[in-house]
Amino acid sequence: MYVGTESRRYSSTGFGDETVVDFGGELSWYLSPITSLQVSLARGVEEASSATSSGYTETALDIDVEHELRRNLLVALRMGTANIEDNGSVANNASDTYYIGADAKYYIGRNWDMNVGLNYTDRDADIATDSYNQTLLQLSLRYVY
Repeated sequence: MYVGTESRRYSSTGFGDETVVDFGGELSWYLSPITSLQVSLARGVEEASSATSSGYTETALDIDVEHELRRNLLVALRMGTANIEDNGSVANNASDTYYIGADAKYYIGRNWDMNVGLNYTDRDADIATDSYNQTLLQLSLRYVY
């Protein structure tokens, strides 16, 4: 866990100085020997890659539940939300993002695993062109050495 303040000073006259409270923490709880729950909460300032914004403040909550069906097969449910507020932006845009997803990981052998996942994201922004819905199906085969 952490709590503090984060300050940013900009030499550009178009942006004011920013000071925000930042915090975060993570809780892991093993509900059983084969099921775990992880909750994380974080807030901080991020830099923007835009000439019209000095950066943004993001507050995010994530919840993950993972269960071991077999020694080589894990399933997980992930969900979360994030609130983003522009700091010193010309457009003064803010957004709320929600996501939910599920995935399964199969360990084929010592170095190989296969993953399949389905994720849905919904972003609602003050500027209509920044809002979106996304459904993503992922399939991967990975070699780890």
